[in-house]
Amino acid sequence: MSDKNNTTEPQQEDVQVVYTALAVAVGLAEHLRLGVKEVKRLAELSYFHHARRRGLKLREIAELMGVSAPKVGLLSKQFKAHFAAAEVAHGLHRRVLTLLWARTQTRQWLLRALEDFAPDDVHAALDALIAQGKVVEVPGRTPRYQVAEGKHRMVNDAWLARLDGLQDMMSAVGLTIQRRIFDRDARAFARSVRVDVLPEDIERLQKFYKEDLFPLLSELNERAGLSEDAVTMRVSVMWAPQDGAKDADAAEEE
Repeated sequence: MSDKNNTTEPQQEDVQVVYTALAVAVGLAEHLRLGVKEVKRLAELSYFHHARRRGLKLREIAELMGVSAPKVGLLSKQFKAHFAAAEVAHGLHRRVLTLLWARTQTRQWLLRALEDFAPDDVHAALDALIAQGKVVEVPGRTPRYQVAEGKHRMVNDAWLARLDGLQDMMSAVGLTIQRRIFDRDARAFARSVRVDVLPEDIERLQKFYKEDLFPLLSELNERAGLSEDAVTMRVSVMWAPQDGAKDADAAEEE
């Protein structure tokens, strides 16, 4: 497989993976009747955003994307104008909770782990979560912070929360693709099952997650504790009716 950091041409098999993964975005664009020009603009912004979150400088991003420095500068302005505020408003809170769920950490550690965000935004997000009772301070010579008991899940039905949840899920999907296909990592696992379900049994899927799967994930996380051997895993579970049917009660709730 090709190395994304070198200048060699990628293998056709690698390109096919990207082409296949793009089917999700293209399908949504078709549903919303977005033109190719707009899809191209969004793809450029997404590419820029991904590279920026990795901590790359604008010059490095220009080289990676194969575009000019002024073009990257324009992408930076467009991202800040249209998407950055939403990420800070909710996505940062989720990332802080995720990091603290894994293990108790200091404020300085969080600043290093979230260096793609402005320090003031990180401080504000942590303080807000403390005020909301979702994060608690662990007394000591150096204050540390952990997720409050029973506050592991960040559940919010607002559109912004759903959008952030989608971003987190797609990140997990992308990581799984990279580990399974490019890295040949046997620890990565993915299965898709098509199953017929009676309407009255659909809620059992959510019940399974709340009563069985999430408690198991919490137990595994607690067992890992501060062990140096612990491996951070991204887990996503999803389901949806294939025909797109939706009952009236669900429509009213949304």
